[in-house]
Amino acid sequence: MCRPSPGCAVLPAALAMGERENISGVELINSVVLGYDIGSRTTRALGRNEMRARNHLPFSIGGTMGAIAAAGCLAGLEEEQYRDLLSYGAQQASGIMTYPRDVEHIEKAFIFGGMNARNGVMAAEMIQMGFTGVYDTFDGDGNFLVAYADNPKGEELIKELGTRFEVMGTNIKKFCTGFPIQSPAEGLLILINKYDLKPDDIKSITARLPESGAHTVNDREMPDINLQYLFAVALLDGRISFEAAHSVERMTEPDVLELRSKMTLIGDPELTHADPEWQSIVEITTNDGRDLKEHVVSFKGKADNPLTTEEVAEKALDLMEPVIGKTQSDELIDAINNLETLDSVRKLRPLLAV
Repeated sequence: MCRPSPGCAVLPAALAMGERENISGVELINSVVLGYDIGSRTTRALGRNEMRARNHLPFSIGGTMGAIAAAGCLAGLEEEQYRDLLSYGAQQASGIMTYPRDVEHIEKAFIFGGMNARNGVMAAEMIQMGFTGVYDTFDGDGNFLVAYADNPKGEELIKELGTRFEVMGTNIKKFCTGFPIQSPAEGLLILINKYDLKPDDIKSITARLPESGAHTVNDREMPDINLQYLFAVALLDGRISFEAAHSVERMTEPDVLELRSKMTLIGDPELTHADPEWQSIVEITTNDGRDLKEHVVSFKGKADNPLTTEEVAEKALDLMEPVIGKTQSDELIDAINNLETLDSVRKLRPLLAV
């Protein structure tokens, strides 16, 4: 699994170029599918973990190549011009592994999404205007692959091309939190709903995660990647909303702090090596002596356990309604659900406007 987070780069690039070229909804869908394929295949060829070990950021490198493809396929290019397009993408692909030190995730938003989308649209427009480049940036001395990996696997770029579509392997987060929290949050909410648990029922909670995930979300300063805080919110609210997941002020409220003090997070080596990956175990001891346990093998939102259309809409509404209102949010959701019938993506603009 490569997990390059392509959506935040591919979608804005496709929307921007699509609006410029006045494309249809079907053409927008096709461009996004292509962007996911190229971005994810680039990361597979270079190796996600191998890139990280060399201090290269797979999210922005794969994201740039995906955005290049999505924007480029809407630019009306000739077949040979795609060689130049990929070369301009390779030259712009960048990113280093300092992003976890960005405690507000502002720079992270840029290098995961905005920078890559900008790269994609700019490259597509340059090639559209007649700029030329290297014939094959993936081969020969000093090529793109060897620049970013010690042992690249170029065959991954075309493996099962046309039969395996990377967009079908997409994970969509159910909760607006860091990825490692998705699985244990589901486990906790299952136990809350199954046993009608209230904050006063809790004596202790232990959450077991893969080691890397536990390190990422253990009592962090940011609410959306702080497992203990989000568990407290889930117990108090019965859910994890976008607003709660991003409330710094709420992290230090007395009822939240009291619940956080009852929680232990463990990086479990067995879960690190478990298949499928990203399993979690949540264990609760109640004040009346019950020991409750939930082992989540495949959380809701993974490609093999996808959200329903209604669940995606519910999450989107939680994000959009406070900004653009319910009526406009409902209209936008309806338009996206019927994207293949849209004759011009420019019609999305009023629905996206604040």
